[in-house]
Amino acid sequence: MRIIILSFLALCINFSFSYAGKEKCKLKYLEGDWYGEFSNYTGPSLLMRMSITETKGCEVKGEFLWSDYYNTKTVFSGSVDEGYLIIKEDRIEQGRYLSISTNSYRFKIQPGDTIIGTSYHDEEEIASFKIIRAAALSASQLASFERRCQANKEKYGVATIGDNADISLAEIVEKQQEFMSTIEVGFSSKYTGTISYGKVDLPMVSYFVPGGYSYMEMTFQGMKLINAQNPDYSWTFDSSDKEIIKHPVDTVLLGEASNNMGLIQNAFLDCLDNGYKAGALKDADLDGKAAYRIKLVSPDGKDVQVYYFDKDTFYLIREEKGFGLTVYLEHKVFGGVPMCTHSIDYSAIEDTRTLVLETMEKDPEVNMELFYIPEDFDGKIIEGVEELSPTNLANQEFEAGNYERAIELYSKAIEFNSYDDFLYYQRGVCRYNLGKYYPAIGDLERAIELNPDEADYLNYRGLCKYALGDYNQANEDFKYATELDSTFARAYYNRAYTQFSLRQSDSALFNLNKAIEYNPENPNYYHDRAVLMLQKNESTEAINNYMMALNLGYEDHAALKNKLGVAYFQMDAYDSAGHYFEQALQDDPKNFQYQKNLANSFFYKGEYDQGLKQFKIAQKLNAEDDELINNMGLCYYYMEDYDQAVACYNKAIEINKRNPSYYSNLAFAYSGLYKYQEAIGSLTSSLEYYAEAPGVYVERGKLYKLQNDRFAACQDFKKAADLGLDEAQQLLDQNCDF
Repeated sequence: MRIIILSFLALCINFSFSYAGKEKCKLKYLEGDWYGEFSNYTGPSLLMRMSITETKGCEVKGEFLWSDYYNTKTVFSGSVDEGYLIIKEDRIEQGRYLSISTNSYRFKIQPGDTIIGTSYHDEEEIASFKIIRAAALSASQLASFERRCQANKEKYGVATIGDNADISLAEIVEKQQEFMSTIEVGFSSKYTGTISYGKVDLPMVSYFVPGGYSYMEMTFQGMKLINAQNPDYSWTFDSSDKEIIKHPVDTVLLGEASNNMGLIQNAFLDCLDNGYKAGALKDADLDGKAAYRIKLVSPDGKDVQVYYFDKDTFYLIREEKGFGLTVYLEHKVFGGVPMCTHSIDYSAIEDTRTLVLETMEKDPEVNMELFYIPEDFDGKIIEGVEELSPTNLANQEFEAGNYERAIELYSKAIEFNSYDDFLYYQRGVCRYNLGKYYPAIGDLERAIELNPDEADYLNYRGLCKYALGDYNQANEDFKYATELDSTFARAYYNRAYTQFSLRQSDSALFNLNKAIEYNPENPNYYHDRAVLMLQKNESTEAINNYMMALNLGYEDHAALKNKLGVAYFQMDAYDSAGHYFEQALQDDPKNFQYQKNLANSFFYKGEYDQGLKQFKIAQKLNAEDDELINNMGLCYYYMEDYDQAVACYNKAIEINKRNPSYYSNLAFAYSGLYKYQEAIGSLTSSLEYYAEAPGVYVERGKLYKLQNDRFAACQDFKKAADLGLDEAQQLLDQNCDF
């Protein structure tokens, strides 16, 4: 007797891939200079020159020139590991401080004129890079790189770091304290000069009065920009918008103006007073000027500041804070202390700022009303609010997921800069996230027009086309994205997904494998490859990939363990299947599907009592699942409790009247109770929903025969034989004359 059971294990579809390369140590081809871009995921791209000066066995030595990063040079060493060259920086030889101790650079050993790799900080992927052998560049390309290097050299200077200095920290501190001890107290001061941002020059006048009063006024094309502070509050004013922004005094933009210091300060001593510890004290050379270089580290280790002092005068001549750099070019003694009268502030995110002081005056006449908001001011005063640019505001809204508001702000930013490809890209991503695919494509096409070499612009346009069902065009965009960036794992993944939708499973598998080759730490890729393997009935490979995903920290542990159970179930390994279904339930004990799967694993092992117990637990989670109730009936049937089996099958039919299997199963249970007429009625109902089931005709024919209804029995045997069932033909020959 054949029992019909519905399928019950559901799978989700996704993809992924892996690659293992053989270790090779033929590194001679790497020697020489390589130029290209270092694409930081959180900041601007940087010019990168890698010079490999020595190869020996599986090891290399050389230097990086980070030209855009303040003309900085680092020395590195590297070795081969599983087919990849892993490079780590050993020391900074020139330029601005970098935290290099946990940096590493990784690229595949693959002879050629192009190197594509990934940068890591604290083992976290932070950037990608693509560099080309200098000899493979055209003359114009190489000249362009060299011009950029030379321009940065002229802009930032050459700060060469030497050996340990023959001076102690105490001697430098003593000299700085000597400067500060000569400060005259109790006087006011006035400064005039120019502050320049990029190519914009702003005439400036500043006043400082003991007790915390400061005032700085800059003018630009007849407009005034004011920053001021008094003991009660600070305020800023831009005459172009008729608004004053008022802040609590502790958020003053100009810094403290107490103790008659004016612009005079000593950040180096302030750091030491705040618990900073001194690191290495080195000799240095700043464009031919001998200096001492000292590194200070904050108590929590999170902030590092570097100071350079002139060896002859002990004047501060260079300062490195945050991501910025300040160079102090000229000094004049004022108030007993050497003051810098010409300084340049470089920043990774803002325009270069140059300050030139032309006059410094002691105890000038000062109108104290300068430091307060004018009483007759007729504009708007905003309390404690600092206006951000439309772009910054848009980025904040984007990060918060407020895409509609972000679109408005990006649109406003585009009004000011209609040639910024990144603004169009960001607005396009917002529209994509909102399901506005056609407008998103318009933005992305504008971004591509302005910057055709950015792979992610093509990737997102492909995602929009995929969402619109245009799989062929989406596939082309993902393909082009991988041609622009051959290490772009997400684009390979998206292309694989698209090819799966186009029923190109072999191509999908190829691109999923490429995705894992360039991002082997992504658990989702292994998970998705497992799903693809299951569809190809390669259960063992599916299990291996699921285990990789689990070990790499796949986010939904419970779902993954359930899918492992499914894979084992398809291999008829019901013990292993049950093990993973139980583990899935430990993570998510209220999940009905996991509980039903566990029950079915017991059923297929023939442990019907345990299966029934688990089915009853599942029924408490979902009492209206007809498939579950049918399977409970099967357990009762095999345990020969036919009355309970009948009750379950009738309940399943009550929920879903159109499933012919339930009627067939009910007929078998009635037969166990010798209720043949009821069994015949159930099989007849089954045939109403599926009339092409020869086995059902045979079973009904047998029941007719038991009822001595030979004519009806022979009619059913003949129908089953006509449908091709060999057993029916034998019954027909044995029992019927036609």
